[in-house]
Amino acid sequence: MRRLLFALWLPLAAQVPQNPSPIKDSTRTHQRVPQAQPSGERYPLSLGSLFLAGPRRGAIPIVVHFHGDPWLAETSALRRSRQVAVLAVNLGSSPEFWIRLKAKYDLKKAAQDKKVMARVLRIVPVKPVREVHA
Repeated sequence: MRRLLFALWLPLAAQVPQNPSPIKDSTRTHQRVPQAQPSGERYPLSLGSLFLAGPRRGAIPIVVHFHGDPWLAETSALRRSRQVAVLAVNLGSSPEFWIRLKAKYDLKKAAQDKKVMARVLRIVPVKPVREVHA
């Protein structure tokens, strides 16, 4: 009986009270940016759009924005500089698009590797391997 009481008491005695969390349960308000079309020139491109704002004298900063509404990047860039270019690139969102893009890259990379190896073989004499021992 003593063993049973001890076995029941042991887990209760081993519990340690939890310290209070130092994290506060308060957050700052996170307002949405109101949608607007900033004034400037817009040019449609095959992969997205180009936005030019302000006078173009000399070099201007360019912001490249991937996968999102162009107006948000345009508005944000105009807050930093009155003279800016924003390139908004939207390639696609479907998994098939990204699989095809990766396959094209792999094929291009394989062709480049083949050309590099052909150059290396001209420089470094390599005997063909007839048998591979594991």
